[in-house]
Amino acid sequence: MNSSSPLQWRFSKIAVCTLALFTSFASAQTPSATTETVANSRQLQQIEPQKTLPAKAKRWALVIGVDQYTDSQISPLKGAANDARMLADSLVHYAGFPQDQVVLLATDQPAERQPTRVNILRRLANLSSAVPKDGLLLFSFAGHGMERSNQAYLLPSDAQIADEISFLEDTALSITRIKERIRTMALQQVMILLDACRNDPGGRADAPNNLTQNFVNALSFDRRNHEVEAFAVLYATAIGQRAYEYGEKRQGYFTWAIVEGLKGEAANERGEVTLAQLVKYVQEAVPKRIAIDLGASKQQRPFATIEGYLADQLVLSVTDPRRVESNAVVTSINDAGAAEVAYWDTIKNSSNPGDFKAYLRDYPQGQFSEIARNRLNTLATPGNSETRAETDRATELAFWDSIKNSTSAADFSAYIKKFPNGQFVELANNRLKLAEVEAKKERDKVAATKLAQMIQEQSKTFKISWGYRGGLAERFWPAQLVVSPGNFKIVDDEGRDVQWSCASFAQAVVDGSYIREIGCGVGKCRLKTESRAAADKIFEAINTTCKGSVGIRLEVLTPEYARQFGLDSDGAGIVVAAVLPGSIAERSGIKQGDIIEEVLHLPVKTLQETVAAIRSGGSQGVELLLNRRGEKIVVRIGI
Repeated sequence: MNSSSPLQWRFSKIAVCTLALFTSFASAQTPSATTETVANSRQLQQIEPQKTLPAKAKRWALVIGVDQYTDSQISPLKGAANDARMLADSLVHYAGFPQDQVVLLATDQPAERQPTRVNILRRLANLSSAVPKDGLLLFSFAGHGMERSNQAYLLPSDAQIADEISFLEDTALSITRIKERIRTMALQQVMILLDACRNDPGGRADAPNNLTQNFVNALSFDRRNHEVEAFAVLYATAIGQRAYEYGEKRQGYFTWAIVEGLKGEAANERGEVTLAQLVKYVQEAVPKRIAIDLGASKQQRPFATIEGYLADQLVLSVTDPRRVESNAVVTSINDAGAAEVAYWDTIKNSSNPGDFKAYLRDYPQGQFSEIARNRLNTLATPGNSETRAETDRATELAFWDSIKNSTSAADFSAYIKKFPNGQFVELANNRLKLAEVEAKKERDKVAATKLAQMIQEQSKTFKISWGYRGGLAERFWPAQLVVSPGNFKIVDDEGRDVQWSCASFAQAVVDGSYIREIGCGVGKCRLKTESRAAADKIFEAINTTCKGSVGIRLEVLTPEYARQFGLDSDGAGIVVAAVLPGSIAERSGIKQGDIIEEVLHLPVKTLQETVAAIRSGGSQGVELLLNRRGEKIVVRIGI
């Protein structure tokens, strides 16, 4: 059938679940309806295959990437948001999509562009009136997908995993529903990109989540009934396989290959990337890269299903705009003289020596060869601004090549400072953000290790009995009391593990060998020791822990404390609940209601960490970063 690309038959028996998915809505056919079948066949033949994409102004895209999920049962991904951002950028810079017509929803974007279920459906609804009927809609999803009861679903960032289908339908995105929304738009051309089979969304990060036939069947457009005139499906992997993430690039291998192909790796000698060449490049590049990085045992082979396009003529992107029209629609020029004139018209006002060198390479004895050589001589004159610009570009490229694989934030900061308007400045900013996030994770990890060591060094264990006394009766259990900074734990011989805080000892007193009036739930508890001296020693350790020997009482900031001190807080942090008059803390400027955020430049989140860090400074003292009703204050305090 002359209206279908040969690629349709090459790939139609393979199915996959990842970056690009373009399929057909098949309507049921009754075998006995011979007349209807013949009529449909004739109708299909009347549809001319598409050789070009619509004009730029008619190209629209909805690009989605989900790395992080609010449901803790769903394992996070590492490259989906990057996939979405890089693909969106490539569509604008190489595939002729207007920037304001590429809608990006990703988990690293602002709140209004988060990939929630409502945001995705709202954007689809908005596009139904924005995309003209003779236009192109490209829909791309990178994230988790799953199947329940033979139904395929995509998981937006606020999805909730459940086996109950009715609940899953309320939180996830049914692929059938997405298909129906796109079908009702009645567009001429549709492209859908799907990357949803990387790993098990509800299990281990490396557990497989292989593509099934239901994902492929769910999206299917019927050209015979004019649901669309042309569609293409690019799958990242075959049915029964999964897709992998490229750790070095923080992308899926499939998306990485698609983007590289659009940028020029799949281009022909005229600088054009056709649909057929892109598919061929991706099919070769992905398995090769995975074999190198992950080993031969890992299999991922992309494939495509294409209908209504002449894939070997359909130009998706242009990397050499001198050779083609600006809208990437190529018109054959049969007259060699006319071709040369058209070429010259595109470069004659250029200030780039490379343009004229390329012209002379193709037309060494051309109509304009003498002019081209004169222009080259002029541009090569010492001190010429264009020559300096070429040198600067070469310097920038060399600089970028030296740092592009770096994990240091300082490297990308240096590039941005040196080349604030450079070719790779946007990419450098993205890498900088990632590097800063990783650096913060490493600093937090080091801080947690240091604080844990401080807590261990400052903890003391006492042998006691604990219980209560009422009237003439008493009940006590042998136990150990562990006094650590800001925390008290009792482990008795019956296996009970009881946690107390400083507030539990707010009214406690020593009475002989007992420490009584300890708050424990609805009543009062007691500690029984071997002697008065032992009780005094334990009580001193408790007071030292709670006051930090600087005259302050610290508590976890709860909503109750926030209201008590008039704080605008979400209930997170360590609050100074009391300051003793004349104490070291008061003299240092600490006030009741201050929230302690850092000690020794280490972020503190628990009482134990805060008290341990303060006490570690001894008489030399430590620096505290305080939040006093929104104002950041640094004080130094010593024991």
